[in-house]
Amino acid sequence: MILISLAFVGWCVWHLDWSTLWQSGARLGAGQWLVLSLGLWATYGIRAWRLQQEFEGRVALSLGAWLRISLIHNTLVNWLPFRAGEAAFPVMLKREAQVPLSDSLSSLFWLRFQDAVVLVGLSLLFWPGWSSTQRWVWGAGVLIVVWALPHVLRWAQAKSQGLAASATSAPRWVAWRQALLSEHRHSLRIWGLTLLNWMLKLAVQCVLLSWLLDGNWTTAWLGAVGAEWAVFLPLQGWAGLGTYEAGAAAAMRFEGLDWTLGLQLALVMHAWVLLNATLAGALAGLVTVRSSLRNDSSAS
Repeated sequence: MILISLAFVGWCVWHLDWSTLWQSGARLGAGQWLVLSLGLWATYGIRAWRLQQEFEGRVALSLGAWLRISLIHNTLVNWLPFRAGEAAFPVMLKREAQVPLSDSLSSLFWLRFQDAVVLVGLSLLFWPGWSSTQRWVWGAGVLIVVWALPHVLRWAQAKSQGLAASATSAPRWVAWRQALLSEHRHSLRIWGLTLLNWMLKLAVQCVLLSWLLDGNWTTAWLGAVGAEWAVFLPLQGWAGLGTYEAGAAAAMRFEGLDWTLGLQLALVMHAWVLLNATLAGALAGLVTVRSSLRNDSSAS
């Protein structure tokens, strides 16, 4: 992780013109940056809404509390290497609402699984060069998988319960199995919010890159998709530094964009994403600390 980040920083020092890098970001006005940031912050709200819907009726947390959890979790995931920030999610759910580890980790697994399915589905659906027939077939295939998954899981849960009834199972394993296969995680409403989140996030990043590229939407779309695909890599630089930019630049190479320019534009986008995630997480952290201090003073 350290070597990846240092290698990318070293490459930037030797190959990038920092004045040109600054000029790339300065090409957009304050109003444009504000609109893009508002779009990105809207995705934070959608993600919190998704979590609230998943735990509705089982965890008594307000949408504001889910937003705080989601923002802090997102900030740590963005900054810590090897997806170590994911650990914040079960820790905060345990502290805020006494959610068992089996339930929180199962939720996290399905959150990332649904993210991956929707991201791959959208990426290939709008991949340059595909015919209308290919897009229709691919879109129909993804919809069939999403529709069939709850039915398959319902069958798997009934089957596992039948096996458990005829054999001695460890209580902990039963809890994990029930949490992982629970039907409430796979409703079409949850899938719809996941889709809405990714459509907005990719659209905002695509608009940013298209503005930096003077309206080249196809290349911008590939850059947005490539950057997000890189996030799923098991080996990453610190805060995704290096792998994020390489993923975006490699995808934009399909449209013939110069490698150095692609890295430069991806670095601008990455800095903007990290800035917004850090600011949102810091605000959520301040609210959390203030709430804890108020509770402590009330208790004393």
